[in-house]
Amino acid sequence: MMVTATVSFPEEVVKLLEQHATTPLDAYERARKLLMDNCKVGGRFDPLKPVGEWKPVRDGYHKAHFWFKAKGWYFASEKLLTEWWNTLGQLQFEKNKRIYRAECAFLLSDLYAAMNEHGLALRWAMLMQADDILGGHPDGGGAGKQSLTTIKGLSVPALDELNKISRSCLAKAKKEGWNKPVAFAEEVLCRFVQGKAGYEFVRTYSSKEFPLSQGYFNALYKQINTSKGALDKGNTLEDLALYLLTLLPGCIPHKNVLSKQKLFETDVLVQNLSAESNVVADLLGRHFLIECKNRKKKSNSADIGYFLYRMKLTHTRFGIFFSKNGITGEKGNEAAHELIYRAYHEDDLICILISDEDLKKFEQDQELNFWWMLLEKIEHLRFGKSKGKG
Repeated sequence: MMVTATVSFPEEVVKLLEQHATTPLDAYERARKLLMDNCKVGGRFDPLKPVGEWKPVRDGYHKAHFWFKAKGWYFASEKLLTEWWNTLGQLQFEKNKRIYRAECAFLLSDLYAAMNEHGLALRWAMLMQADDILGGHPDGGGAGKQSLTTIKGLSVPALDELNKISRSCLAKAKKEGWNKPVAFAEEVLCRFVQGKAGYEFVRTYSSKEFPLSQGYFNALYKQINTSKGALDKGNTLEDLALYLLTLLPGCIPHKNVLSKQKLFETDVLVQNLSAESNVVADLLGRHFLIECKNRKKKSNSADIGYFLYRMKLTHTRFGIFFSKNGITGEKGNEAAHELIYRAYHEDDLICILISDEDLKKFEQDQELNFWWMLLEKIEHLRFGKSKGKG
């Protein structure tokens, strides 16, 4: 009697793609359904179980990625892997349980290297290394540790700093919980940007905006809404603002920058240090300012006026005012709202408001793009709303 060999899950993925996929879109949709159906809570390879028990689905993603890569269907793999990264991060946030994501970051790093997007390949390799350490990797890192300095170009001191921050976040995550910002690899990179090796982050430059991580964003957003005390409330909104700004091409944000004469303090100063000209630098300038107000009352004309004054003092023409509860006069032409319009028309200063209403959109939609949100708000300020928009 002939015994039929059991087909492994990774082989099942390859068989599906080779025998049934007829177009790039068809291949993507078939692979996505098979992988996501098996990589879900209660699924065949539940990611809440020990890592070894859902290794087959990780190997399945490997097979799918390299199959797409061999055909040059890079963006199919990008969509597949980015969704997997976000799904696992959101699951960690919701279940307050450590979820391994380093392998996904490894595949994304490999993908962007193949696409000659070396900046994105470096950033994903840094996320891979951070996630490995957050997972208590016995050797202090795997592929990230091996490739960051020798292949990706990160300096040895920068890697040491990345590892130090990762270990600090791991210690805090064990105490505070796995649904807190410190438990995510993205937090490691946000802290790295502010550290002594932060300028190495410029190496992660790409003309593309980096995708928002749903689980990490939601951890930051929850922190805003649960923080107590004026100082903590302000700091948590600054943390979220800083994260969104690291997604912009070439941008390096710094928190709490004090002027030389100590006349005022800037919540977040953003520098665009990309070596090449790009649309972000051309439109926003090489430096711009960020103000964050996380309080119950709306920000008023005095708050906006002072921010605009600081923009003039520092010769910056673009600024973002994060105010959780908005500003006065938003529905009419008066107070703080009117000041923003006058500053643009009279002084060519562009001040964009980001309120809680905007932040909730990111909480609900992982496809939302921060750069496009800024562009839409700039367009509205300069030209008014398009027909059909509310």
